[in-house]
Amino acid sequence: AKGKKVKKGAAPREWHPEKASAALAGGKDHLGGYVKAKPKDALDGAKGGLPTAKKVSDAAVRAALSYCTYSPKTKDAAGKTIVPRMYNGHSPNVVMGIGTGSSYTHDKIVPFAKSLRVSGFKGPIIIGVTPLKGKDKVKRDQMMDKWNVTGIDMGGTKSGAWGQAICRYAAFMEFTKLFVPEDGLVLNADVRDVYFQGDPFEDKALGAKRWLGTKASLLIFQEGLNDIQGKARMTFTNQKNNQRWVESIYGKVTQKSFSTETIHCSGTTMGTHSGFVAYARAMLAEAMTCLKRNPKKEVKGVHVCQGGADQGEQNTMFY
Repeated sequence: AKGKKVKKGAAPREWHPEKASAALAGGKDHLGGYVKAKPKDALDGAKGGLPTAKKVSDAAVRAALSYCTYSPKTKDAAGKTIVPRMYNGHSPNVVMGIGTGSSYTHDKIVPFAKSLRVSGFKGPIIIGVTPLKGKDKVKRDQMMDKWNVTGIDMGGTKSGAWGQAICRYAAFMEFTKLFVPEDGLVLNADVRDVYFQGDPFEDKALGAKRWLGTKASLLIFQEGLNDIQGKARMTFTNQKNNQRWVESIYGKVTQKSFSTETIHCSGTTMGTHSGFVAYARAMLAEAMTCLKRNPKKEVKGVHVCQGGADQGEQNTMFY
């Protein structure tokens, strides 16, 4: 990497999923370092095990659903709730994402779906989509049939920038209520820039079942910008976009109160059924509060409650 000295003849240290899993099971990563990160107990002493038990009102959630014109088509032609597809077996766990817009053609989704199935995941893959036409529709339908992906037409639900910042959490909340059993676990993830190297729930070293339901009801993850920007640790001090997302909504005082902390990604979250519903409710309520406080505020031509605002909101709630 630029600016780093490498000993002549030294072999590069490459990450490998099988070696990593074996090493992590023993408390180390396979590059020689000890695993320092420990899951923060999302319960935080909250009664009932909900990470956001500080009371999110039903009114706030209803306001968010109304704002998003939430109207996915979750029933089949007979008027019954769609039954998500399994793959080579059964699992109560569910992976879900949003792939709305005409740009989400089959090639944007197949790395996500195929890698997840190859990893051994048997449960439903549910993706909120926009209807396509012609060859694009045929190819996406074929891909979804091959990998047993359940596509949910999002109907008139807001998409685009507002969909990313607010309305996908409405979908995740409602999809969890509809499609995830009480004993199931759920992962929401970005779609076109995510692929899997192991079953996200069952992997021996890193699977969520190690923590969810026993030590925590919610898992959030550090942002991966460290890897692509070459910085040892990405914080709100040295990553300007994330700094702006917090500061433009909550102000400089709040932003500086955790400016040296690690950034967490709002695009990938895992939880128990109850924990994840509570998380989605909290994200919706925070988004509606943002709109109420900043009805017309923009930074660089973008409304402060769009364009990464949800990541700023999640990190502020966490810290």
